[in-house]
Amino acid sequence: MKNLKYFSLIPLLLFSIAMFLPFIEHQYEPGVRIIERGYQFGMIFLPLGIMLLILLVANIKRTRFTAIIAFVLCFGLIFSLFLMQFTMRPMIGNFTIHTSRIGYAMAFFSALILMIILLVNLVKTFRLASNDNESET
Repeated sequence: MKNLKYFSLIPLLLFSIAMFLPFIEHQYEPGVRIIERGYQFGMIFLPLGIMLLILLVANIKRTRFTAIIAFVLCFGLIFSLFLMQFTMRPMIGNFTIHTSRIGYAMAFFSALILMIILLVNLVKTFRLASNDNESET
């Protein structure tokens, strides 16, 4: 994929914006609400680090191997966002309501966008490699 380095920055930018948006709202008692943002969770740096690792691997050298590795690492990114739910929703008291906000949805959406971009990159890399092999024979 010729423009991978430009398209792959879009999910990183969306994820960075989502870190500063409200992630979850806690209601411990009726009328008492606490809204936490993404950067307030220490776990947010794991998906961010995985996303940076994916972008580094995918953009260094474009071979079939790096395309496969980047796509597989994207599953780890989505899994780490899933695991983050357990740190966002602690059980405190009898009356506790946790509501996800736009930041978490945007972070998850940016991971899915990155996965789609990497899938397109994977398909194009394999097509170019197979076309090169056919032209040599």
